[in-house]
Amino acid sequence: MTEVVQAIDAATDDDWFEIIEGVKIMAASARGGHNAIASRIFAVFDNYFFDKGTKAFAFPDIDVYLPDGNIFRPDLCVITDPKFIGKDDKIHGAPDLVVEVLSPSTMNNDLGIKKVIYERNGVKEYWIVDPISRNVYVYNLVDGRYNFDAAYHAYSRDEFDSLTDEERAEVKDKIQVGIFPELFVDVNFIFRRWFN
Repeated sequence: MTEVVQAIDAATDDDWFEIIEGVKIMAASARGGHNAIASRIFAVFDNYFFDKGTKAFAFPDIDVYLPDGNIFRPDLCVITDPKFIGKDDKIHGAPDLVVEVLSPSTMNNDLGIKKVIYERNGVKEYWIVDPISRNVYVYNLVDGRYNFDAAYHAYSRDEFDSLTDEERAEVKDKIQVGIFPELFVDVNFIFRRWFN
């Protein structure tokens, strides 16, 4: 634990790292497509909060100090209680919703240990966004455990046209946000750059 404290104390604002179960992990810079996806999701939440005058906030790429000592920098987090925003402009506590966009260097952590840690710390909703498959996997916290809600997929026009009527009826392409049930996020908007 002493090494973790020293790593945090020695860090500068330019350092990009996370502390996962006591281990300092340096993160590579995200690619353009990764950032575009995260930015679109942020824009949806930011616009919703502005229009509603709610006290909730969305933050892209902000350090999150979780109650159990882990430090993450998710692609997006949403909090509904401003008391978790520290004077250091970091989040101190569990966000209500976290979004992680998969990349080759972070995929194993996002799908594995980070999901476990977010669940353990009481993050109510966790989205895993896969740019390759154009899927968003949504998990909701129920009785302290993540329940898989659904996989939401962005279909190109050709893909959608090739579906049967029965398959089209089953398409899930709008995410109903668990912590804001009146808010829907269009998966096609998130991934629109990937279509012709």
